[in-house]
Amino acid sequence: AVVHSRPRNHNYDIYDGLHEPIISQELFQAVQDIFATHPSKPVASAWEIQNPLAGLVYCKLCGHRMIRRPQDKCKTMIKCRTKGCSCIASYEYVLEQATIEALERYLEELKLEERREVRKTNTLEVLDSEMNSIDKELLSLSEQLDKAYDLVEKGIYTPEIFMKRSQTLQNKISDLHSRRDKLDKRIEKENRILNKRQILIPKIENLLDIYDTLDAPNKNALLTEVIESIDYVKTERSPQGGPYDNFTIELHPRIPV
Repeated sequence: AVVHSRPRNHNYDIYDGLHEPIISQELFQAVQDIFATHPSKPVASAWEIQNPLAGLVYCKLCGHRMIRRPQDKCKTMIKCRTKGCSCIASYEYVLEQATIEALERYLEELKLEERREVRKTNTLEVLDSEMNSIDKELLSLSEQLDKAYDLVEKGIYTPEIFMKRSQTLQNKISDLHSRRDKLDKRIEKENRILNKRQILIPKIENLLDIYDTLDAPNKNALLTEVIESIDYVKTERSPQGGPYDNFTIELHPRIPV
């Protein structure tokens, strides 16, 4: 039998190019950042989207994107396209309803986070205050280190005293830089959380308010704005007559950048 294959070499070598680049590395990276925040269309422009969940649902068993398979007017299915995958298909309308219900629960979680944040001291203000204290202490230690250099140059400090004093200051400075790096990551995380709530809450509220009035392409456009992907798994067939929602989905919200 004839076997067709497309072998790939995963141990390839990478070399720097010899020619002058057409665009700069900065411009290239800027374009990649734009691509990352503008997901590709789930179907070609010449076709109209018929599945509100187009491009969003992934099989949790094999990791591949799931596809729509119409069977008749009442039985359009969402199924895994991987041959041999044991993930069982579901009715499109049942999966769509489960997605909306999951979004409603996620919206309540976001609002609960927001209410908790209002009741406690603003986390960012506390972290910013701590960051300012560290910066002041770093400045003070830097000045002390400069003074130690002056004292050893003037002969007031012996080399031994200077080494001991400077090592103590350097250790304190190193510890503060380590604390500052950790604090900077916490502040970045809190800003992402705040940004997520401020952007996603109104978007999800608007989606839920008007969802039933929209056609499939517009439903998909709004869902894609707030959902990065949906992991789906179903390992047992539904009994005749239902229930048909015996599957598990996990929403991955689109975190604003």
